[in-house]
Amino acid sequence: MEKETLKAVPLCLPDNWSVKGQTVTGDASKCRTSMKLCSEGIKVLEEIGDDEIAVICIIGPARSGKSYLLSKLVDGVSFEVGQGVISKTTGIWVGCSQGKKEIGENQKARILLLDAEGAGAVSTEDGGGNVDWDARLYSLCCLLSSVIIYNSNKVPVSVDLERLQFVANFSRSLFSPDN
Repeated sequence: MEKETLKAVPLCLPDNWSVKGQTVTGDASKCRTSMKLCSEGIKVLEEIGDDEIAVICIIGPARSGKSYLLSKLVDGVSFEVGQGVISKTTGIWVGCSQGKKEIGENQKARILLLDAEGAGAVSTEDGGGNVDWDARLYSLCCLLSSVIIYNSNKVPVSVDLERLQFVANFSRSLFSPDN
């Protein structure tokens, strides 16, 4: 018997985007100002119950294969991938393993996968993000995740290293004894 594959759903979207049934759309006449939680993503979190979780989030440049990689990371979880130049992921999407997986020596947990909108996405329906938006999105990912994967489909360039430096500095500031 083949395992059921669960499709990822939006956890949070820019405030100028909405979900209607199975369709996620943006309103290009409005600017992004914040993120809003989506009931579809909240339902995934509620279904976890009291199970222990390990949260893996993937970030990186737009169109670098983040959704594809996450779909291959845990059996039974599928993230929609785009075809062509238009980015598919907007906001943060969530998928969760159906059962507990081994995460360490004698440790098991449900794996919660977060797929973040690509940095520098200039081809999404509403005109895409900007540097400030990308930084806020990366900050949210740092706050939500146990592990962050930075995915790139090429040799890192200076902008990739700057983004990684931002994540490292932000992460350090969260655990600084001065805070």
